[in-house]
Amino acid sequence: MQIKKSFRKTILRCLMVFLAVAVTVTMTPVGMDEAYAETTLTTEKPEILVSGTAVIGFNGGVYTKENVSCEKAYTREELEKMDTLESVQYSRLKTVELEGSPVKYENDIVVGSGVKISSLLSSQRTCLNLQNDIVKFVSSDGRTVAFFPNLNDADDSDADMIIATGLSAQRYYYPKLSAGIAEERTEVEAILAWNVKKPLQLMIGQLEINDQNSPLFNKSINKIIGGEELTKAELTVDGKGYTRGDILLMERTIRSDEKDTVRGVSLNELLKDYDDSTKVKFKTADGKEQEITKGELVKGNSVLAYEIKTEVAARATTNSVMYVGIYDPKDNNYGLFRLYSDNQNEPLKMVNAIEIVKEDSGAATDNPPAVDNTEENASDDNNDNNADTEDKPDTSAKTGDEMPIGLLAGVLAAAAAGIFGTLCIRRKTN
Repeated sequence: MQIKKSFRKTILRCLMVFLAVAVTVTMTPVGMDEAYAETTLTTEKPEILVSGTAVIGFNGGVYTKENVSCEKAYTREELEKMDTLESVQYSRLKTVELEGSPVKYENDIVVGSGVKISSLLSSQRTCLNLQNDIVKFVSSDGRTVAFFPNLNDADDSDADMIIATGLSAQRYYYPKLSAGIAEERTEVEAILAWNVKKPLQLMIGQLEINDQNSPLFNKSINKIIGGEELTKAELTVDGKGYTRGDILLMERTIRSDEKDTVRGVSLNELLKDYDDSTKVKFKTADGKEQEITKGELVKGNSVLAYEIKTEVAARATTNSVMYVGIYDPKDNNYGLFRLYSDNQNEPLKMVNAIEIVKEDSGAATDNPPAVDNTEENASDDNNDNNADTEDKPDTSAKTGDEMPIGLLAGVLAAAAAGIFGTLCIRRKTN
């Protein structure tokens, strides 16, 4: 009799352990190791875009294989590697008009370090002609300083635009500006100046000692436009149009595989306002389509590339390797972006549209039909989230293999509980 009781106790203990494990399995999320990981790509933020019809030059402001590389965005680190000037002194002058008071002149001396404008806009990098082309320095708040080779061509109707004579004109630093001594002067080049953790600023000398150049020291510059601004949308994302320059100014990343090293914007960044379950459709200028979820794009370290690293420079350059703009022509169409991803063997070329796939939830009625749980009629639409889910398992944020395992664990837990209850009853009876 003692043996039977010990045996029964052992069985009960085993069943209790089994029940605890089964319940734990049922409550624990399954498949977490298959959840989409954060992208491994690192990003950097360009500070300034050099763009415009005169920058790309050829074909009246239309992109070609030869000129697409002239439009570029630069980080602070890239600017620092160009021709720079250190601790340059500039004299500044401006007038201050106060109501009821005579005009007051203010002058000062400032010191700056930065990249030479002549280097940043040189013929090795752009198609600009500084003697003939209009150049605009645009701040992040829209304030613009525009240099016109001929001031008669300037339109002064824009209140946010400061107009000045040509950028290529000789300008000077007057160390004795406050004393009005014009004989002592030093020629100075215009620079795009930087200070630690501060935005870029234009610094430029005076044409002559009475030249009021202080308003030209535009701050927080993030665009230099040569000629007219390029406004054509080369990419649409969920119906919103973006110029190539808009994309170049976004946080960018570098992606390398065994074939290519490219530079562009990660899909994790470009689609940051959408969750991983969002279905995304890519369309190309030559009629191709590809559909994939955002989560798969992130998991695949996907990048919408606009530049590719090559050892054959598209234009004359002193660099042995450089990034050149992507330009894929076909028939009468062209593409400026390619999709690179771990999920595909070859990049998807000529991407010009990214659509967010909307699920059709059907029309709402006062008497909705009975819930159909078949796979064909299941809907992922948000309207279904409020439907009665008492008899349906919650499948949100789960992979396809999770539900069978969860149901199996539940069945095992129920069976264990039944056996445990039965033995307890029999024990009492005995």
